[in-house]
Amino acid sequence: MSLVKRISNIFKSKANDIVEKMEDPEDTLNYSLVEMRENLSKIKKSMLDVATLKKKLENELSDINIKISEHEKNAELALESGREDLAKASIQNKNDLIEKKANLESQIKSIEEQLKNIEKSKEQMEDNLIKLQSKKEELITMKKVSDAQVMIKETLTGIANDTTDLGERIRNAEEKIKEKYAKSQAIDYMIDAGMLDNILDDENKVEKELKEIEKQKRAEEEFEELKKRVAAKNQAIKE
Repeated sequence: MSLVKRISNIFKSKANDIVEKMEDPEDTLNYSLVEMRENLSKIKKSMLDVATLKKKLENELSDINIKISEHEKNAELALESGREDLAKASIQNKNDLIEKKANLESQIKSIEEQLKNIEKSKEQMEDNLIKLQSKKEELITMKKVSDAQVMIKETLTGIANDTTDLGERIRNAEEKIKEKYAKSQAIDYMIDAGMLDNILDDENKVEKELKEIEKQKRAEEEFEELKKRVAAKNQAIKE
């Protein structure tokens, strides 16, 4: 495999790792849980705000009811005292408060409906939060199992980055071994043919010649010694 191709594979592998991390389902689920909890917190705050407003209007309504009762008594007292003008004014004030009371009651009823809807949304979100939390554990377990299976399959099929060029590395190693074997056979042939005597022989030409002279000298000495023994033997026979 060429250097450029290897570098390309490395960059592709790194890029895939980055993308996978960016698209990590566990991170996505965690983000969804955080977002859902934040929304649930906002809903609870909205419920508190609306409930506070409802309580404020109810207190105001209670005060109006008290004032209406007071105006009724004042109108009756004024009429008994011969003050029709005060009686009429008290009745007018009472009627104004009754109108305001009706408006408050309408607002309170509307707020109660809002609270019911918010409560339903809160319960639904709490239920979804529980389901998502449970689903998260299930999906994470499934993801881990899937990752392990994919890794095993990639390893077995040679798809994984660590085994992508395994076949090519084996072929390269096989070619190098065959090349060395062929070279060894060639050297053996050249040795047998006497083509590498000067290469494989550690002794130089001078040393070879000196050894050859020494061998010849020893042979001549042995020959002369043999001649002397034979001559002595013949002489002994003659005597």
